[in-house]
Amino acid sequence: MTKSNAGGIPPNFKKLLLALLAVLALFSWITLIPHRLGNTPKLVSLDRGMPAGKVAELLKKEGIIGDVFSFKAARSFRRAKFKAGDYELSPSMSNWKIISMLSAGKVKQYKITVPEGYSTKQIARLLAAQHVSSDAAFLKKCADPELVRKKKLEGNNFEGYLFPETYLFNVNMKEEEIIGMMHANFKAVMEKNGVYKKCEAKKIRFYDVLRLASIVEKEAEKPSERALIAGVFMNRLKARMRLESCATVSFVLGDRVKGKARLSLSDLEVESRYNTYKYYGLPPAPICNPGLPSILAALEPAGTKYLFFVSKGDGTHEFSETLEQHNAAKSKIEKPIQ
Repeated sequence: MTKSNAGGIPPNFKKLLLALLAVLALFSWITLIPHRLGNTPKLVSLDRGMPAGKVAELLKKEGIIGDVFSFKAARSFRRAKFKAGDYELSPSMSNWKIISMLSAGKVKQYKITVPEGYSTKQIARLLAAQHVSSDAAFLKKCADPELVRKKKLEGNNFEGYLFPETYLFNVNMKEEEIIGMMHANFKAVMEKNGVYKKCEAKKIRFYDVLRLASIVEKEAEKPSERALIAGVFMNRLKARMRLESCATVSFVLGDRVKGKARLSLSDLEVESRYNTYKYYGLPPAPICNPGLPSILAALEPAGTKYLFFVSKGDGTHEFSETLEQHNAAKSKIEKPIQ
């Protein structure tokens, strides 16, 4: 008489259970167990079209994964396709997490704040310092005639059209993508605040507002004086007086006057259509990328009779209606320039 197996686990079931446990253990090792713990993240770059095998070899070489086989097996299970870019990865990440990041394209992003009043040259240097773009490539693309036509800009470059804001840039972004992002933001802010419609209602050219706003941005240190300074420049334009803005001269001279408290008489003689001491009217193009407050000030200048202003040296200005008043204010504030 054979013994009953009632109440026990069939031998075949035991074997199946052990096999399943072994598979789960292998799956966990392949997908969920990190290579090492507590390691510093590393930036790893994946080229476009890089095969999965090459990606695994690169990650192994960089010390991100423990072995190529387990990573490739996990990737095959996911049937994942990797996207090119620069990724911040760590050996403390599991294969599963790494594969998720690479397939979703979760590239490293840099948070960069572009200050109000930065010129395209300053923006280019800022991006280069953060390794987002080379300054030469960025400036070249800003002046690309085809891109300027594509975006339907007035002027021959993107000076003035790159909105100052905090952005998240990918390391591998193309210059055209960066410019496109900043210009799209510019347009969105203008539309949201009704700037284009106000220009149409006032029958004024938006590009004139933008050029004036760029000067206001560089001249007005205190927000409360923006509309007043815009009003002074508008009065000078109406009176057929030259704007005589030091900011436009500084734009031409660039690094040659960097750190100077005041421009010299020889500085004011520089030959350029941007030199508003020599030429009447607004400069040919904006001299920086102004923020919204300066654009609104240029769009709606303060009603004033002032024609002159001089810096007091504390961020504020002394405003005058006549040349005599202006000269008197300068004599009290400034030392003679050479």
